[in-house]
Amino acid sequence: MALTLVSSTQRLSLAAVPPVTTLIAAETGLDAFRIGMATTITVVVMGIGSPLSAQITHLISRERIMALGALLVVVGCAVRAVPPLWVTLYVGSVVGGLGIAMVGTMVPGVIAERLPHTIGLAVGATTFSLTLGAVVVSSLTAPIAGAVGAPLAMAVWAVPAMVGLLVWLPFTRRSERTPGGRTRLPWNSGSAWLSVALMSGQSTTFVIVLAWVAPSLQQAGMTLEVAGLMLGAVTLGNMTGAMISPLLSQGGGDRRRVLLVTLALTVAGALYLAIGTTSGALPMMLMLGLGIGGGFGVVLSLLIDLGSSPRATAGLSAMTFLIAYLASAPGAALSGAIRDVTGGFAPVWFVVVAVSLAQIPIALALGPRRFGTVRIAGIAPDPTPALPRG
Repeated sequence: MALTLVSSTQRLSLAAVPPVTTLIAAETGLDAFRIGMATTITVVVMGIGSPLSAQITHLISRERIMALGALLVVVGCAVRAVPPLWVTLYVGSVVGGLGIAMVGTMVPGVIAERLPHTIGLAVGATTFSLTLGAVVVSSLTAPIAGAVGAPLAMAVWAVPAMVGLLVWLPFTRRSERTPGGRTRLPWNSGSAWLSVALMSGQSTTFVIVLAWVAPSLQQAGMTLEVAGLMLGAVTLGNMTGAMISPLLSQGGGDRRRVLLVTLALTVAGALYLAIGTTSGALPMMLMLGLGIGGGFGVVLSLLIDLGSSPRATAGLSAMTFLIAYLASAPGAALSGAIRDVTGGFAPVWFVVVAVSLAQIPIALALGPRRFGTVRIAGIAPDPTPALPRG
């Protein structure tokens, strides 16, 4: 319960900005591009902050790094209530992004160390909780802003972040820092680079879908309100897929079959959007969400499988998130540029199809023979032994 609550803080500051873009523009005079940069900055800081978090595990325990990260999310949300908003909007992005990185990078290592026999359940629960947090924030920020204004509506999410922090604090008292030197990143590991490529593809697909599903369906003839509901269907599918895919994929120790199914679902949903129809949108958007969320859940599980120990998992997670977040950060803007040049969304969805298909050989390469092969080089052997996988 505590791990799921602290994990839910990972999307609170990030998801609060898009629903109130219009109100932020009216209050600050910022255009859509500059407001959108708040989200881009968050993602970039998430990428940069991931390896920085791994570097301090010999000074501070993973559990305390997560607590510090949750505290930064609290501050990142709350600071947006302080004027002037055109400044604190970006301050919140930087502080909140660093907090998200600290929590997210440590979660796989904590699961590997504390919950080695229930990895599928733990990954599913934590992924579901962060997705649920994003859904709640996306759904309620705009109505709250209608009553109290955009700054307070974005800042109010400091409250659930604080709840997650307080529930997690007792676990920091019993934790110890990782013995040895800094946790280095496994740059020389082929398995690590495969996980980087897989997560980069998953993250890029996610940001493109999040940005352009609703506008694409509107261009196909759907009303604004119904298109918003379809984006909600994608999110619902995302939540469901993220929760069940780690459980389904743990049987037999080979996660490739479930991962290939999630890629097929993503391709089917993207091709549907490329056609430009609105008939049968609900089941297709649920399918698209299942594919994206399910793929993300499996990849998180693979990070734990590939690491030879909790410490190696932390280094692998840091390297993977660093590159994946930085690679996916411009995804929405670049796909928007493709739409502007071509005049339609079909090329955007063909990009998603291509990215998903490119992940198939990578997924096939990440079989059980690679589990436990990612090690931290250049330092003494990891003092935390590898644990049985569940």
